[in-house]
Amino acid sequence: MKRHPRLPLSAALLLGAASAHGQFTLTLLHNNDGESAVLPRTEAPLGTVGGVSYFKSLVDAAKASSVNPVMLSSGDNFLAGRAFAASLAAGTFYDAEAIKAIGYDAVILGNHDFDFGPDTLAQFITQADTKYLSSNLDFSGSPSLNALLGAGQIARSTVLEVAGEKVGIVGATTPQLGIISSPGPVQVLDVVASVQAEIDALDAAGVKHIVFVSHLQSIREDLAVIPQLSKVDVAIAGGGDELLAGDSTPLLPGDSIVGPYPVQSRDFTPGGDGVIPLVNADGDVVPVITTAGSYDYLGKLEVTFDAAGKVTAANGQPIRVAAADGITPDAGLDAAVVAPVQAFSAALDAQIIGSVAPGITLDGRRNTVRTREANMGNLIADSLLWWGREKAAEFGVAPPQIAIQNGGGIRNDIVIRDGRVSVGDTFDIAPFNNFVAVAEDVPVTTLKAILENAVSRVEFVDGRFAQVAGMQFRYDPDAPAGSRIVEVYVDGVGAVVLDRAVLDPSLTFDIASIDFLFNEGDAYDWDQDGLLAGSDPDKIPFTRLGGTYQQSLAAFIEDGLGGVISGAAYQNFGEGRITVVPETSTVVGAAGLAALVAVTLARRARK
Repeated sequence: MKRHPRLPLSAALLLGAASAHGQFTLTLLHNNDGESAVLPRTEAPLGTVGGVSYFKSLVDAAKASSVNPVMLSSGDNFLAGRAFAASLAAGTFYDAEAIKAIGYDAVILGNHDFDFGPDTLAQFITQADTKYLSSNLDFSGSPSLNALLGAGQIARSTVLEVAGEKVGIVGATTPQLGIISSPGPVQVLDVVASVQAEIDALDAAGVKHIVFVSHLQSIREDLAVIPQLSKVDVAIAGGGDELLAGDSTPLLPGDSIVGPYPVQSRDFTPGGDGVIPLVNADGDVVPVITTAGSYDYLGKLEVTFDAAGKVTAANGQPIRVAAADGITPDAGLDAAVVAPVQAFSAALDAQIIGSVAPGITLDGRRNTVRTREANMGNLIADSLLWWGREKAAEFGVAPPQIAIQNGGGIRNDIVIRDGRVSVGDTFDIAPFNNFVAVAEDVPVTTLKAILENAVSRVEFVDGRFAQVAGMQFRYDPDAPAGSRIVEVYVDGVGAVVLDRAVLDPSLTFDIASIDFLFNEGDAYDWDQDGLLAGSDPDKIPFTRLGGTYQQSLAAFIEDGLGGVISGAAYQNFGEGRITVVPETSTVVGAAGLAALVAVTLARRARK
């Protein structure tokens, strides 16, 4: 490993030779963000890649050939979609069976683990029969999860006995959990204070080797936390889907390297490392690892400790999951998980509900739906508005004039070119258990504030970005967050915001969206004017309309559009519902967006 000239002395010693006496070698095998990607796929020129049965075979081989291996997951091993729908239909969690078969020593609680609420998560963990960790979650308000905490199946940390040495694994979950998922009464505590308290307790118990495993949504979150922590030796990040690797590491087709494996500097760059060392509060360099999700890679880091428990070497790389490399699928998982999910998925694909007109490419890529108007976003927002109007009389609500869909709810980097659209496609695009709902008499001042929130983190490709129907808006991404909305127009009404000011504060609108957003997911605060003061919980009243956004999307394509996706709204760059001012913005302008995509899109569109 190279020595950095600006490393402090204590950190430079870390990168030297291992101690001749009392050294201990540990191999960290890890993955993150499997997100129910249990099925393998075919990608030229490698043939079969990914898939949980191939992944398990790779894990088994790595365990057999490694020195003192432990297997860890940084969370989000299941996600709403085809595989999870297959699980619900069969009455068994296929992802839990996969986790149990892989044989993790510990799994961190991620945000998607809470998408179906605490009780479903408790059932899932019980079936997985694997220890789940998080030091910064308070489960006391959830009887089902608190019972698992008491039984030891959920813990703040765990200690593994490896070759006579004690290895402490401390977990942490993103502080955004309550915003981006559905944890119910589970409370999120301060990450640094919670993790440090657990490390201190392990240290007092004689545990010399500490591995911090987190699901903080981005490796850069870990880079910010680690300097505040004492006695942490190695960190494994999760939630960001970042591929760390060396220049010569074999990759899957289309993948791009975000940084070196491991990261050991705060200013790392793709293809190399930086010069500002990543050190903990004690001044010791901390190697940080993570990898791309979807069971595409197995991370493998061999760490050597000296007799005092200090890291003296850390070397490794991710290993791609590809049949071309001699990996064969695990027969047991193929039969128990892959085959039934494939059958369920094939049945969904066989249900053709429409087609995309020639020349149109429906763009649902992450970097598109979270940064600008997307024709896929228009399609989903239109389906919410259509469903809201179709169901209004049945559920006794006013027909909505506006619809809003968060970009984070449009999933899986789906791109559909001219051709057939199936029910399976709608599950891929809209996988969550989010119900279409209507909130009535929403003040225009609240509408503007909601849109301000939607564009407040566009430069971070945040999931709160809004795709809309029944309205248009212009915003200035170069302005400070909270003052970016410049103009808003509502169909049939006209301008309601000009020059960043609301024209008539007395106006109200009936809005269709998903219950996730009405429950203040993605920081959608609907109580801007204090109209709900004293309510419990402090959320806007809304009415669910008897169907999920996947169901509304499928019905809209089949019935609302007559089976053909065409027209101005669905042209490749939309129809001008969302525009940027100034057009030369360095954040989301034409050149700026290209730069943003180059930096943030580490993974490829998968369809």
